[in-house]
Amino acid sequence: MTKSARESFCSLHCVCFEIPLSKKRAEQLNEELKRTKTERRNELRKLKLKMKASVALGYTSKMKTHFHVTLYPIEERGLSDEKFCRPFPILQKTIDILERFSKKFEGTSCTEFAFDFKRFKTVGELIIPTKFTLRPELTQRLGKPELSGLVISFEKSPIGIDNVKLELENGNIMVRVSSNYKLVTINEILTKTFDHSKQIARLFVEEKT
Repeated sequence: MTKSARESFCSLHCVCFEIPLSKKRAEQLNEELKRTKTERRNELRKLKLKMKASVALGYTSKMKTHFHVTLYPIEERGLSDEKFCRPFPILQKTIDILERFSKKFEGTSCTEFAFDFKRFKTVGELIIPTKFTLRPELTQRLGKPELSGLVISFEKSPIGIDNVKLELENGNIMVRVSSNYKLVTINEILTKTFDHSKQIARLFVEEKT
């Protein structure tokens, strides 16, 4: 693991799928997920990590099933990449069940990283925190404003990025990457979406010199 990787932490990774299923097939999928729930929880406990992991399934009337896998650490700052990714193989076995029910997947991923503000800064075009001006009467009523975060949206992104959120919080630069994708396979999807998000997040910060 590189020095840069050790100095960043992950505080959230969520993968969501929309699957075309009838209500009957969605119920069958739900039963299969319930059957594996105890084994999954026991394996996660053995890792002894301060993390929460959730698997959720929801059915809509438009013949669509929504499937969510969310991981987040209990520790305020987050976990190193190495620790955060340790539950991935366990949860991937649950995700792989979906391929018995569908071969088409539309989804999103949302991943948030924390970069130590003492060591990192936002790239030159995106300076936070930064001062900005309000009308004098608003400044008098509200106080001096400072921009500590922003959201950047992308249209027709060739790599599927929906938006990137940058925010200063508790001495860290928080970078949250949201992406959309269409897949015919979900093999190692937790790892692939995590790595993709990390690569994108690193485009928005640089180490201080």
